[in-house]
Amino acid sequence: MQPLSLGLDVGSTTVKAVLLGAGGAIVARAYRRHRGDPAGTVVGVLGDLHPGAAPVRVALTGSGARPLAPACGGVVVHEVSAITAATARLLPSVRTILELGGQDAKLVVQDGPRAHMAMNDRCAAGTGVTIDRCLFRLGLAAGEAAQVAFDPARIRPVSSKCGVFAETDLCNLARAGLPPADLVASLCDAIAVQTLAVLARGQPLPGDVALLGGPPVHLPALVGALRHRLDELWRQRGAPPAQVVLPADALLFAAIGAAQLGPGRSPGAEALPLAEVAARIARRPAHVEAP
Repeated sequence: MQPLSLGLDVGSTTVKAVLLGAGGAIVARAYRRHRGDPAGTVVGVLGDLHPGAAPVRVALTGSGARPLAPACGGVVVHEVSAITAATARLLPSVRTILELGGQDAKLVVQDGPRAHMAMNDRCAAGTGVTIDRCLFRLGLAAGEAAQVAFDPARIRPVSSKCGVFAETDLCNLARAGLPPADLVASLCDAIAVQTLAVLARGQPLPGDVALLGGPPVHLPALVGALRHRLDELWRQRGAPPAQVVLPADALLFAAIGAAQLGPGRSPGAEALPLAEVAARIARRPAHVEAP
């Protein structure tokens, strides 16, 4: 039986899994927050997949990939390589990738055969962790924030340089009586400004632009804010406008790319039943140093 390709994205806050079959078609997908237990969550996520009897070859990506790879015989794929490969196959017109994760942000610009990359992994401002903390301090449920449509007219000044400062500014605005729609718009605008300032350094990004990762998926107002600020940047610099897209499976592009690239990186890797992959990860020592 032809093995399936299993891509696991073990990130700072979540685990994503994708099974690819013949021709790269997605056979199954799963997603969970790991709440500090990435290995245990990987085991649970694998139980959510139903590939039948087909064995799988494993490829892992994300900040938590290396400690788990030896246990399951998996190959590790760099996150940027993974999202770039998935985008090239699924969104061939895209030239710029902007991924916001749980604790970092990445920018990849495709310039002919080469890709230029910028990453912010030193400050969590504008990532999922900061968004969760700000919404908690404001007393807003994630579902409530997700219902807010971005409106530039509702933006109020909020620090875009530091998540702690942004949190303080938002709490002051809330105490002043601003409605949730104003608070969410202001938070999302601050994230958009910070992200483009740090990663793009104020330069207009070539389009089309794909938005990936949890924050834009779970907070639609953030997509609106990024579109607003990118349009503004393109106008200011006289650059042609482009499309800003939130693709289907935007949460899963790193896992998809790992599953795409894995077989080529380790063609002789052992193909295992999915249950055996889960069992090997469950049996691994509790404390294993990353190689």
